[in-house]
Amino acid sequence: MHLVSRVAVAHRSLAEKLMSEIGLHAGQASLLLALNEKDGQSQAELVRELNVTPPTINKMIARLAEGGFVSNKANEDDRRILHVFLTPKGRAIRENIEQQIEKLDAQSLANFTDTERIMVSLLLKKMKENLD
Repeated sequence: MHLVSRVAVAHRSLAEKLMSEIGLHAGQASLLLALNEKDGQSQAELVRELNVTPPTINKMIARLAEGGFVSNKANEDDRRILHVFLTPKGRAIRENIEQQIEKLDAQSLANFTDTERIMVSLLLKKMKENLD
């Protein structure tokens, strides 16, 4: 179904546009939200959770660290493992990210009835399970 790919691209494009309004890329926002859920995750944990490659995570973390949103700390037992922590600036932007996500959801589901919104949610969850 070619339509699913086209919807995914359009959704990602709008997500990038909305996140750029607050100075982030969509992937960076996802990483910050993941750390809001569980601060101090290792880079390997973030790779798995966000379904990206290690070089992508390294680049995202480096840019977020440059921006003052995160900091790294080596694991005390294994110095090769880096844990990523939110800074106060990283914690403070959460509300802005969530507001942009709400805008994304609102535009994505505009003109849908409540029943259609429920159906779309159920169908997308099923599709995600199939892909996992």
